[in-house]
Amino acid sequence: RLDPTAPGEYDLVLLVSDAGASMRPIARTRVTLPPGETIAASVTVPALYAITVELGEGGAKARVSCRPADESRTGPFNQTISATADAAGRAVLRRLPAGTWIVRRDRDERRVEVTGDTTLRW
Repeated sequence: RLDPTAPGEYDLVLLVSDAGASMRPIARTRVTLPPGETIAASVTVPALYAITVELGEGGAKARVSCRPADESRTGPFNQTISATADAAGRAVLRRLPAGTWIVRRDRDERRVEVTGDTTLRW
């Protein structure tokens, strides 16, 4: 439930956070608030997935990141998601909606189509 809000066009944005990470959008919907009326609106919660990046030997403590390939999906809230590889050279990028993501390690980028939990071997 929202506090009283002026009539107009608004984006309802669903945000998610990983431990220690800032909030980032995973879904949005546009609503119109007419004057003097109460409306019901909803944002569909999408399925969320992970990309496990396997960097192999020498990948321990390496930093990887990803961003949506279609930056219009997240609008002004577009953010990069990042993770640090463990001792085995494995990093997990979590809570990603389905779609095409660009995964980056140093200056190397790869496009990954996410339709479920996915493993990317570097």
